Amino acid sequence: MPKWSDWNIAYTKKGKAHILRTRAMRLLAVGLAVVGLYRARQSGLSVSDSRTMIRNALREAFAKVIQVGTSLKSHAVAAVKP
Repeated sequence: MPKWSDWNIAYTKKGKAHILRTRAMRLLAVGLAVVGLYRARQSGLSVSDSRTMIRNALREAFAKVIQVGTSLKSHAVAAVKP
């Protein structure tokens, strides 16, 4: 009966690159979050201020996505009409 110790795992170059890329992105995200929190704290922002800023940024991004979607839809409709 096979055991886990019988397996010899060898990643391909593509698999190794994917793992390294994922780890690098996670490290970058954590680093940016730490630096952002540090700078926010240094400038005197509180947690509630941060929440408000994030909420407003998300609202603006969502509004832009809807605006782009509406624009693309109107262009698509105009392109279909003869």
